[in-house]
Order: sequence, then structure tokens, then C-alpha cells
Amino acid sequence: MNANQITAQWLRDAQIVPKIGAAPDPIKKIIAGKTYNTDTASLLSLYAYDKTRDEYLHMWESLYQTRGGAFFLVAEGMSGHTPYGAELSGTNDVIRGHVLLPLDTQQVKRWLEIRDLVDDYDEIFGIPDEADNEDRSTSHVMTLRLPHRLVKKIDSLREDKESLQSFVQKAVEAACRSRHKDLLRISRNVTGDFAKA
Repeated sequence: MNANQITAQWLRDAQIVPKIGAAPDPIKKIIAGKTYNTDTASLLSLYAYDKTRDEYLHMWESLYQTRGGAFFLVAEGMSGHTPYGAELSGTNDVIRGHVLLPLDTQQVKRWLEIRDLVDDYDEIFGIPDEADNEDRSTSHVMTLRLPHRLVKKIDSLREDKESLQSFVQKAVEAACRSRHKDLLRISRNVTGDFAKA
């Protein structure tokens, strides 16, 4: 699926239908008992596709976060060529429309990816670990409970925006290498003692 198909699917899943006209400023809606208000939320990212002569392809998407931490997208598009065009009642005409769409964290990350907003992704979530060729089928998922004092120590040692998983993995690998060297040293000492005997 392309980016527009993905956002269109999110709209269908949320049962949200575009409203006619440009998005009001500010826009305020209550969805599932929660208030979403651009006047009190923070604008985190903006995507615009309007650098074409064909205004029917024009669309704008703005990512917001409420004071409570919830994400939502305010978007508008010029026609049925975008996910946000609104259908005129009693006709087959689709004109400029707008939506307010709540997003969960995974959807926000996906939206930032499909819109290629790398700097905004970094600003909001930090850059993910670099891709590797590790076979995920050979990975083992585990839960590790750590005391608060150790978590604070880890946080003070982590490089800027380094993920906790990456830090712990490196620390465990280093500890294993160190332990392996210790075992080799002990083994050599024991072997040497036997040889002397």
C-alpha cells in the first residue's frame, strides 16, 4: 500500500468520514469521549503535497499531540484523489474536505516513515537502531526487571538517543567477552598447575 492508501485505511478503521471544506483553525472535536483541540495541542510535524499544478492532488497533514500525550492528525485534501476529499450530498462530486484522526504511537511512527519525515521522527521518538542482518528467528525475547538505581545509572551512561535495548545488548555482549576472558585465564592457570604437577 502507498502512503495515501495507508491513511485511507486508518480512516476506514476509525469510521471517520471527511467533512466538507478546509479544516477550521482551530479545530476541536470529541471522539470516543476524548477532546482533541489544535488550540491546546502541540504541532509536531507537517506534511504538504502542494507543489503540483494539479490542485486536485493537493493535500496537507499536520501531526499534533495533546497535553495528555495523545496523538492526532488533522488533514485536508482537495478531491477524491486524496484520502480527505469530501463527497457532496446527492452527487458523485468529491471536493475539498478535512478530517481529525486520532493515532496511536505505532501509527504515528508509521506516518512519519511513509511521509519520510526523518528529522521529526528523530525529534519525537529518537532514531531507531541501525538496520542489521540479524536473523530475528534466532533472537530471544526476554523481560528484565532492574532496580531503579541501576536504570538511573544506565540512563546516565547511554549515548544521546541510544535505545535502552541497544545499550543493554552492548553491555551484555561486553560482559560475556570479559567473562570469557576470565574463564580462559582460569582455565590456563588450572591447566598450568596440572602440567607442573
